[in-house]
Amino acid sequence: MLITISVIYGAVVFGPVSYYRTTGAPNDYDTTFLAYDTTVACTLVIINGDDTGEHRLSAASIEFNDEEIIVERDFNETVETIVRVVTLQSENDLHLRLRSGPGDFLTMNVHRPCDAFVELTIDTVIDGEARFTTTAGGWGDITYSWDFEGDGVYDTTTTEPAIFHIYEETDTYLVKIKV
Repeated sequence: MLITISVIYGAVVFGPVSYYRTTGAPNDYDTTFLAYDTTVACTLVIINGDDTGEHRLSAASIEFNDEEIIVERDFNETVETIVRVVTLQSENDLHLRLRSGPGDFLTMNVHRPCDAFVELTIDTVIDGEARFTTTAGGWGDITYSWDFEGDGVYDTTTTEPAIFHIYEETDTYLVKIKV
């Protein structure tokens, strides 16, 4: 059984935006987005290709506010996700250069962190059973609300940092945790 699990941390500041490779010279993209809260570091998440592992870029570079945060060698067809911590400005500039086959693409999001920090570990899924372990801090007593299917319905709330969930079907699931 193949289960792909993605995790969202905090509120989305920018994205999702997809950038596609066409033919000919490398594709250059320039994007500007505004941020109203520049007091916290955010997480830039880059998803390479689609959720089946197809259409992944073999080479790309990304500058964020004039700093190169992704170099071409960071990419290849086996790289699924790249995550970087970025500091926002009031106006933020992205410059992307894509080199790869036509139709390959990446999707980018910038997430504002939760008020508490959260780290999530996903252990190996065996026969549909997934074990999630999270570490959170920054608050006193912590409760964890889990949405295992990504449907917006929080399936369970616990004070324990580890939980098991059984998936009945092979699929891709977007897991959300609210701390």
